[in-house]
Amino acid sequence: MPEIFLSYRRADAPAAAGRLFDRLASHFGPEQVFRDIDTIEAGEDFERAIEDAIAGATAVLVVMGPHWIDLCEEGVRRLDDPSDYVRREIELALESDALLVPVLVENAAPPNAELLPPSIRTLHTRNTIELSHKRWQADTEALIRQLERRGIAPRASVGLRPPEPLSGAAPAQPSSSAHGLLKPIAQFLPDLFSLVRHPRRFLRQRARGRGTDLAAAFVFFVLAVCCAVAITVAE
Repeated sequence: MPEIFLSYRRADAPAAAGRLFDRLASHFGPEQVFRDIDTIEAGEDFERAIEDAIAGATAVLVVMGPHWIDLCEEGVRRLDDPSDYVRREIELALESDALLVPVLVENAAPPNAELLPPSIRTLHTRNTIELSHKRWQADTEALIRQLERRGIAPRASVGLRPPEPLSGAAPAQPSSSAHGLLKPIAQFLPDLFSLVRHPRRFLRQRARGRGTDLAAAFVFFVLAVCCAVAITVAE
C-alpha cells in the first residue's frame, strides 16, 4: 500500500503534479506513491481504490495550482460539487490520521478559508509548502525530509541487504528450497512493515476488508521463516 497519496487536478497543474510524482518516486520508490493514472488498474472501482489508498496513506499531498480554487465545469465551481473527487479526497484525508499538506505550485496562493466548502474548510489551517520552479530541487528536498520524519522510508533503506562476503570468498548462494520459500515472502514485506509501524491504520484497513490478507501474510511470513531456518540448519 503506497504511503504517499498525491491529490491534484488534471486541468490545473498536471505538469507540476507529474514532476512531483517523478521526484517522490525516485526517492521513495514508485510503489510508495499513489497517483490515479499510475496506480488504479483498468476496470478497478475508482472510488474504492481512492478510499483504500487514503485510509492506508501516511501523507496526503494536495497539489494546488493557480486555478485549483476556482476551476469550473458547466458554470459550477468544482469544489462546490459534493461529488468532486478532489474535494472528496480532502474530506477523507481530514477524517484519517494522515499528514495533510497543501503543496503550492506555479505561484499559486494559499486558498482563503471563506472560499473553501465547509466540509474541507479546516484545510486552511494546514501549513503549506511551496514548490517553485527556480528552487525545485531544494523545495522538494525539504518536502522529502518532512515525509521521512513521518516515518516514510527512502527506497535505499527498504528491503534486506545480504552481508558482504569475506575477502577472496565467493558469495554464498541460497539453496533452491530456501529461495523458493523466500521469494513469495518478498512481495508481502512492504505491507508487513506497514502493519508493524502503523497498527491503528492496519486495524482500520482490517475493518475495510484488507486486514485479512495482511494477517494471512504475517502468519505465512512467520511460518516460512521458521521453515527456511530449519532447512538451513539441516543443510
